[in-house]
Amino acid sequence: MAPIALLSDSNDHIEDSEDILSASLGILYGYTTITHAEAGAKFTYTYPGHTEAETAIGKADGDRYELSGEVSPITLTLYTPDTHARNWALHASSVWASAIFLADHVGELGLAEMLRGRVGDKECATSESGRCSALEVLELGASAGLPGLLVAKCLERIAHRDRKLAWRVTLSDYPDDLLIDTLRANVQRNFKLDSAAETDIESGAREHVHVVPYAWGDDVSSVLSSLEPSSSETNGYDLILAADTLWDPASHLVFLHTISILLRRTPSARVHLVAGLHTGRYTICAFLNKVTAFRNECVRAGGPGLEVGGIEEWDVGGGGKRRPWAEERGNEDEGMRRRWVVWINLRWSDLQRSNRLY
Repeated sequence: MAPIALLSDSNDHIEDSEDILSASLGILYGYTTITHAEAGAKFTYTYPGHTEAETAIGKADGDRYELSGEVSPITLTLYTPDTHARNWALHASSVWASAIFLADHVGELGLAEMLRGRVGDKECATSESGRCSALEVLELGASAGLPGLLVAKCLERIAHRDRKLAWRVTLSDYPDDLLIDTLRANVQRNFKLDSAAETDIESGAREHVHVVPYAWGDDVSSVLSSLEPSSSETNGYDLILAADTLWDPASHLVFLHTISILLRRTPSARVHLVAGLHTGRYTICAFLNKVTAFRNECVRAGGPGLEVGGIEEWDVGGGGKRRPWAEERGNEDEGMRRRWVVWINLRWSDLQRSNRLY
């Protein structure tokens, strides 16, 4: 069972009666909340730092990294971004339940194995010093940046005691200056204290976390420019994350096209998408159909295509409940759907498989 993170959100007051109603429904009727914090609200998230966290930051047998007593809670303090009125349709001014779920289950990403597996890997170009090129992580539609920032904190812990391990995390969202400024401030807030109190680990980490404004479908050069310079022909991101980015069917194809350009073309590269089932089964089915059609189109053109490597439904209410994805479930109402998220794993279909699917 995954650890349940502690979180809180606050603001001086709640102005909107809809916010009061939403908060009340969960208490009175067990109606699962799918958004947390309003625009400008402070949001504090604490990951307990045990069970899956030990896997995420490297505690395991064999040749994987032992952190021993260094396993401890990770706390992030975020502010929820606002956007200009013209961009309210982005729904970026909340911390969505799917983002919290992805953060809660960061251990499912296998970060330690991905990072340490790059040392000596033929896919990984190394310098004369023997330092492996960076593990590159990208979060699309980051909003406040919760999953990406937690991933950065975990990678920070792994690499701190093995200087051959290198990593970079890029957080990206729509080029709205209010949104991007808040996202940048969240990075600074969590990876830089005051200069007198700053530790070596914090000083080094902030150089590895970047924010890039980007609209899906635009020229990707700004996003690729955040990558560590490499002579490899497989330049791209090893791990791409996104939470609640499938709600608009009109954006599915451009989203897939963007991922296909940005994902490194190696067997171990992965995309992890978590979507709240409140999005609707029909909408998620539409996305899965687009994945298949897009893959077939890419293969016909002579290139590798993306395929679904795994898909499951998870109960956001805790208890570790998970079940296979189903296109339909009888007698399911909106209240039931709000209790579940769908976790989708994408990978390259026509490249040699690695032993483990991250």
